[in-house]
Amino acid sequence: MTLADMEASHSELRTGVVARPSSVTAAAVLWIVLGVWLTVTGFGALPIRQIPFGVALVVLVAGLAVWWLGAALKRGADVRTAAAVLGLVTAVMVLPVVFALPAIILQYRPASRRWFELPPAQR
Repeated sequence: MTLADMEASHSELRTGVVARPSSVTAAAVLWIVLGVWLTVTGFGALPIRQIPFGVALVVLVAGLAVWWLGAALKRGADVRTAAAVLGLVTAVMVLPVVFALPAIILQYRPASRRWFELPPAQR
């Protein structure tokens, strides 16, 4: 057990709130980065005539949704399934796979799973 683990355990005993595992934090950051990237890509593609308006709009909306899900995950909302499904849908493009697949794996790691099994008041 490391010093950080002991300090986290002491903090948990004192406050009744369990610290967010680093795997959840990493997954949330990856979702947020992917959401920002998709949002910027979709917004940037709107005025380009080579990409259909509808496609650019879908990318923009998907980006905003992924961004929101990442932020919700970081706050402790168990939106892992929605994030995984949307991440797999957006993974048809090449770059999102770099963010979506690691985020999906990280959010289902044992430490992440145990943390999400806690009551919301303890997250």
